[in-house]
Amino acid sequence: FDSLNTYKDGQYEGFAYLGLGVFILVLISIIYLVISIKRGYNQEFNDKKIYICMYIFIAIVLVLFAASPEVSFNDKLLFQYPDIDIMIELWSIFRASGRIVWPVCYLIFLFVIICNDRLWKKISKSRYIATLILSVCVLLQVVDLSEKLVGQKLTFGIKETYVSPLQDSIWDDIANTEEIEHIICVSNNIQNQDYIDLAKFAHDNKKTINNFYFARGINVRESVERSLQNIDGSCVYVFCEDELEEVKKYDLVPYVTNNLILGIKK
Repeated sequence: FDSLNTYKDGQYEGFAYLGLGVFILVLISIIYLVISIKRGYNQEFNDKKIYICMYIFIAIVLVLFAASPEVSFNDKLLFQYPDIDIMIELWSIFRASGRIVWPVCYLIFLFVIICNDRLWKKISKSRYIATLILSVCVLLQVVDLSEKLVGQKLTFGIKETYVSPLQDSIWDDIANTEEIEHIICVSNNIQNQDYIDLAKFAHDNKKTINNFYFARGINVRESVERSLQNIDGSCVYVFCEDELEEVKKYDLVPYVTNNLILGIKK
């Protein structure tokens, strides 16, 4: 199928394409539900209706959560949730709310596989047909996603040797200055790879770092603000390269390197 346009960058986090194999299983599931209703297999659903309602409720809540705060259709913005401080604070824990749709996909996968099994069991009293159909759908699923799977293999299947890009002489000075013990990431816009490079540098040179891409810091912003109000010679303050005016507000000497600004006490 052709790719669909997206409203903005970063929506890959909410990627929830089910795949051709699952589409076919969805059709089979619909057939199973229709047959079950017509033939009066209602007792099976009545016994589990509380669980069915629970899963449907969970799926709806997760979809609403994943679609927030901007709900779009392809490249068009439909509407935006109102800004509610408490909700933003809670949602920010997850960083990218779009990925919350993945459990819904898992529920759909489980549902259609079970429906496929039960349909052929009722029709033929055998599960061999269900296994055959499932195998064909798995094959179609792999073929449908093959281009992306190949791309993932090319991305992650190559062995690489890490070479730090922090080669400027200022980094040698920081590494060899015992008085400098801490690296303070001030900017909120530092790139993920820069965090990794800074953390590797800090680790190799026995210095601390206040934040990291995979660490969800508690009260980091407040700690940074306190540190900036009491500039310490044991710290290196890291800003993005377009934040020179911000650096000038403090008693810091700026050094521009690796698309970053390092602020060191005068």
